[in-house]
Amino acid sequence: VSFFNFFLRDADKSAESYEPTCRQKIFSTSELDYNVKPLTKPQIVSHPETNELGLQIEWSDGVNTVYDHSFLRKFSKPELIKKGKNFESERVFWNLQDFAKVESELVDSITFKDYMANDEVYYNTLNSLNKYGVVYVNDIPEGNNFIMEDGKWAIEHLVERVGHIRETFYGKLFDVKTEPNAKNLAFTANKLPLHADLMYYEAPPGIQILHALQNSTKGGENVFCDAFLGAQHVKEMDPTAYEALKTVPINFHKIGHDDQYFSFSRPIVVENLEGGLTQVNYSPANMAPFEFGITSANPEEENIFKDFLRGLKIFEQFINDPVNQIVVKTKEGSAVVFNNRRVLHTRKKYQETEKESFRWLKGAYLDMDTFESQLRILKKSY
Repeated sequence: VSFFNFFLRDADKSAESYEPTCRQKIFSTSELDYNVKPLTKPQIVSHPETNELGLQIEWSDGVNTVYDHSFLRKFSKPELIKKGKNFESERVFWNLQDFAKVESELVDSITFKDYMANDEVYYNTLNSLNKYGVVYVNDIPEGNNFIMEDGKWAIEHLVERVGHIRETFYGKLFDVKTEPNAKNLAFTANKLPLHADLMYYEAPPGIQILHALQNSTKGGENVFCDAFLGAQHVKEMDPTAYEALKTVPINFHKIGHDDQYFSFSRPIVVENLEGGLTQVNYSPANMAPFEFGITSANPEEENIFKDFLRGLKIFEQFINDPVNQIVVKTKEGSAVVFNNRRVLHTRKKYQETEKESFRWLKGAYLDMDTFESQLRILKKSY
């Protein structure tokens, strides 16, 4: 493989270019001469700090540096560049039949005690969350009216094992239970459509956690669907419609209560530069009127919008088919943790049939950046 001189010079980690304590560059890429080149023939040497063989280059701008063999090897192949940083290839898409094969591992096997105290169990939990998009943590202690000895809710310990809780307009934590004059469909006993949370945010939370404090009602089962599999299905069935799902902006909004007006537009399907799925944005209850392809003034947009409607129908038929869903009555003392940008969720209608019959979930969010940062660190050890 042959590297461009400019790439190597920009990646320099000598004292002239890099602050080792902060692990940050101390120059801007645009400051470099694009035509920078070695003054002499590069030499194979032993790195003075690591003793690893490397390539020593004296650059035309006066910088002298050594590039480790491991660095040169890593950047020689795209798959090696991503290793330890991007775990997209490890994801497993699932329907009901697929999930049944790993249900015991994902739903029943992880306890709060082991998750908190055993680093390998903690790693396996996060790894499974990355792989399947959903995992359960069980046997969460009740504490004193669900408050732990340190004054925190158990869900705070569960989330803060990974990193800081993502606050929203709901606050640091939120309650999902029936409320009079509810301001959100989730705070009623009605059946909800499959959805992702806070699609009207510029950066919706990556991970959602719901801890079942009380769940003795008739009904109220949690329903989950792998929206990435749904998007893949559209792509296989109708590639043109799939492209429209990546193109047409959906206007998500939340208006009215407590002087709030949240609004953000994004397509249903988002891919990265390599064509891999990064998020599915779907929340029917928060969709505002369309602004794309709605008049005859732009025939091209109108045609794309027709393709979009066809793709949306295929997608919705897929995600609402029970063969592509899992249904779990979350046990009291258990918490479900899921990828809010991949796994759509809902719950079935429920009834609080008796005085003691009640459904109360305590919820929290975690940024995807925080989750992925922890996973990268753990992957170095496991």
